[in-house]
Amino acid sequence: MGTARELCPYGRRGGRQKSPSGAPSFPAATTAAVSPDPGSRTIRVDAIVTDKHGAPIAQLLPQDFAVLENGVEQKIDRVEWRTNTPPAVGPIAPPSEIRNDEDERHAAKEPGTRLVAIYLDEYHVSAGPSTERVRVAVSRFIDEQIRPGDLLVVMKPLDHLTEIRFTRDRDAARQAVSSFTGRRNDYTPRNTFEEQYLGKSPAAARAARAQIVMSGLRALATRMGELDGGLGGIVLMSEGFTTDVPRGRERRLPDLQGLVRAASRFRVLLYAFDPGDAASPFPAAADGDADVESSAVLQGLARQTGG
Repeated sequence: MGTARELCPYGRRGGRQKSPSGAPSFPAATTAAVSPDPGSRTIRVDAIVTDKHGAPIAQLLPQDFAVLENGVEQKIDRVEWRTNTPPAVGPIAPPSEIRNDEDERHAAKEPGTRLVAIYLDEYHVSAGPSTERVRVAVSRFIDEQIRPGDLLVVMKPLDHLTEIRFTRDRDAARQAVSSFTGRRNDYTPRNTFEEQYLGKSPAAARAARAQIVMSGLRALATRMGELDGGLGGIVLMSEGFTTDVPRGRERRLPDLQGLVRAASRFRVLLYAFDPGDAASPFPAAADGDADVESSAVLQGLARQTGG
């Protein structure tokens, strides 16, 4: 559609939640189905609504929402309540195996299926304790929060953007997590791509790394939109990065707002988790300059995408 729509629940939109074990978890969500004009297709809008204490507000009705298009209120056909707990509907058939693109598309549209992407930002996570925190937290998240029928992908900065595949292969996901090693402030090239693309100076490498991460996140959001499944979310594990882009790289890869627009367009929520030690300052940049990388950009991403 060429016009913007705004979902305005009469309440407070919530932020990130955690499970009692400390692993990240998806909050409950309400989906409003909006029919802007007779004969037009239904527009689905996902909303996360909480009270002032951050607790989800359950069983909202259509009259509890207002959807505006260019200031004009639109009709809401129905509101659907979703939670982390799948409904009890008798015997549950084993989830289907994902072998190809067609299986992936079919599975994404199965009732109750969630699309979950975990982005392990090795470029912006420090080696040592921060890396170990990522491994422990994400492993726990996969074991405790991912349902058998959910589609999952674990991605790192150097993974090919054209080969994103959501599957139900939990062993492959756990293996990707166990092999994760943070490289923050370590600019030693690991392959030909890094030698040719990242540049020689740490400042250029930092900017290139940030753009690579934003490209990966945008590709994940776009892929989720192509699958057009149910509720989807990206879990980003990162200590933060700079959004400053050298002039020579301005048009090579998407910027931060491009990522936000893609996530909003495809109704993808982004949850950002900083595994760094809050009691310790960020380590100094390798070139001795002030470290411009910050977790503030993570807060902005989560806030602007509804995560």
